[in-house]
Amino acid sequence: MSKPPKTPAEWLTFLADLAEQHTLRTITTEGAFLQLSLIEFLRSAGSSGTSPLDLQSDLLTLLPRFCNALLQAEHAGAACRVCSTNLAHMLFSEITRDMNEISNRQETGGLH
Repeated sequence: MSKPPKTPAEWLTFLADLAEQHTLRTITTEGAFLQLSLIEFLRSAGSSGTSPLDLQSDLLTLLPRFCNALLQAEHAGAACRVCSTNLAHMLFSEITRDMNEISNRQETGGLH
């Protein structure tokens, strides 16, 4: 994209392209597949003009169910609230860390 993104749809497409150029290293093949699926989630939303707030709602609806499924599998169906709370704190920390990193890159002109 030669000009800076302005609309939510342009931002979604820009960020999908950026995420695809700078993929994160995952531990498992399934993690890599999930990453590609989420990139496509952004790209598809950008091309259809879906509201970012609606996407956030979808993510907040789906993410807890899948996180809890992983916890249940790890604990043979007996995951407790403590485990769930610990995972929620880790998610919060990672989201905050990533947002700070993006903010720092934007301030220094390095979000490319």
